[in-house]
Amino acid sequence: MVAISAVTAKRTGLTLAWYFVVLIGMIVTLFPVVWGFVSSFRPNPIIFRYITPLSLMTFSPTPFSLEAYFEIFEKGFGRALFNTFFVTASTVGLGLIVNSMGGIVFAKMRFPGKNLIFMVTVFAYLVPFQAIAIPLFMLIRALGWTNSYQALIIPATLNGVVILLFRQFFMAIPDDYVDSAKIDGAPWRTIYWRLFLPMSGPALISAGLILFLDIWLAFLWPLIANPSREYAIVQVAIARLTSEYGVFWNEQFAAATITAVIPVIILMSLQKYYIRAVTGSEIKG
Repeated sequence: MVAISAVTAKRTGLTLAWYFVVLIGMIVTLFPVVWGFVSSFRPNPIIFRYITPLSLMTFSPTPFSLEAYFEIFEKGFGRALFNTFFVTASTVGLGLIVNSMGGIVFAKMRFPGKNLIFMVTVFAYLVPFQAIAIPLFMLIRALGWTNSYQALIIPATLNGVVILLFRQFFMAIPDDYVDSAKIDGAPWRTIYWRLFLPMSGPALISAGLILFLDIWLAFLWPLIANPSREYAIVQVAIARLTSEYGVFWNEQFAAATITAVIPVIILMSLQKYYIRAVTGSEIKG
């Protein structure tokens, strides 16, 4: 009994120690997030006044002000939000169709070199973007797409990871379904629209989230392809909230808060579908 009690006490102590480490990590992680959010409601001259020593004033927006939020929209942040939503919606919509078609090709069709082409498609996504930025920009410029929406939408449509996601999901669909549809005379187009897509809800949502985050968090390519403020998206707009006289920290925190809240809301509302697709949902016949 004494030995069992000692083991139990040891396990309890290790559990408490682990919880303590997690708590410290959470505090360290959330501190800059909370402080940045609170600072977005402060006037710019007093942003750093209460950061040291730490006190309740550090996390209290005193005096409270919405000036930063009004200022960023006067400087065109609303246009950047519109651009981002438009580019994101277009990329997700087009990307879901293109990548899901690629997924069904690699999952259910047979042709020479299929595995090699699939490997090249997936590994191409792993190439650092910096390595292809200049050739891609030269192509975009040759097509006359600089400072346009298509410069952001078209290159982001094809995604190797999303194709992989669809391929794995479609491979779980029994071939008997496809064979039955072919016996009934259904072409691949009908099989795709009426069989595969209705069954791939979790995969569509997960793929949409991946494409959404790729565009929402993009900075380097939008900065290169669309230097005009008219086509700037949120990440570029945040970086431009500076002037030759200084940095408007409260405005940057306000813009960052809006930019962060939107994807968090979307991800939290759709997380169960994302988990189902990533962990692998079974297709029951």
